[in-house]
Amino acid sequence: MTAYGEDLFKGAAHYYSRYRPMYPAALIRFLVERFSLDGSGRMLDLGCGTGQLAFRFSDWFERIVGVDMESEMIEEAIRLSKEVRAENVEWFTGDLDTYKEKSDETFRLVTIAKAFHWMDRVKVVETLDEMVVPGGGVAIIDN
Repeated sequence: MTAYGEDLFKGAAHYYSRYRPMYPAALIRFLVERFSLDGSGRMLDLGCGTGQLAFRFSDWFERIVGVDMESEMIEEAIRLSKEVRAENVEWFTGDLDTYKEKSDETFRLVTIAKAFHWMDRVKVVETLDEMVVPGGGVAIIDN
């Protein structure tokens, strides 16, 4: 739960998927080059919303996991996955701790785009430190 209440994003998923600006190709190229992405490994998109960033990386990983607290965002991401045929993306409703309780996976890249400010930043970074493989990293993306 955030300090702003559990229903802060209720009803927003459809608008996110339609009107949220796309992430620029230059950002994707930078991360592909920086982490030598080659289609292998796993990516975690934390605070994934409706999946716009995860979809941009679907050709660069074997598997992507999108995690978001808002079930409507995940429902819209699932719908969009079918639309864009992103078959290697899985979705999880909850926070990082809840996901980690259910999985001990490690990731080559973790992205947090325009969501880090909603999180317990110190705790998230400490948790992710255990989840990122050597040579991998965490990309915190914001304006």
